[in-house]
Amino acid sequence: MAAIPIQPIIISALLYFFLCLLINNPAGCEAENILYKDEALYSGNSLQYGSNVLIMQEDCNLVLYRSYSPIWASNTGGMGSNCYCRMQSDGNLVIYEPPTQRTIWATNTGRDNGDYVLILQRDGNVVIYGSSVWSTGTYGAMNWLRITRSDEPKVNNSSS
Repeated sequence: MAAIPIQPIIISALLYFFLCLLINNPAGCEAENILYKDEALYSGNSLQYGSNVLIMQEDCNLVLYRSYSPIWASNTGGMGSNCYCRMQSDGNLVIYEPPTQRTIWATNTGRDNGDYVLILQRDGNVVIYGSSVWSTGTYGAMNWLRITRSDEPKVNNSSS
């Protein structure tokens, strides 16, 4: 009787199990602290990370709370009702008042269209990250053994 290789069967079963989880629960991959480009926080919706909550309030004020105490606000309360804020594809976070789409407030961080995200970080800081301004273009040449900090100067000490 021929031996059945067990390792490929186990790997296949685990892969099948995790793919089923992913397909049946795609929301499980979404983060509760990230607003992706072209997404919006509507009145009453929020981002959360630990005790930090960024909420779009019904009075059009975008407020960041830490442990239920406000630590930052757009100071737009009372300027409209049922507003929403949108992370635009140009990197600008904008609060709009429906139905006229009147701009109430903006971060004024608009640039070229790209892949921008707003992230509520663990430390309570809200940051817009986006498309690279400059790159070496070596995205396909990852070196897992020598990772250096990008802000450190690279010096070539070899004599050629």
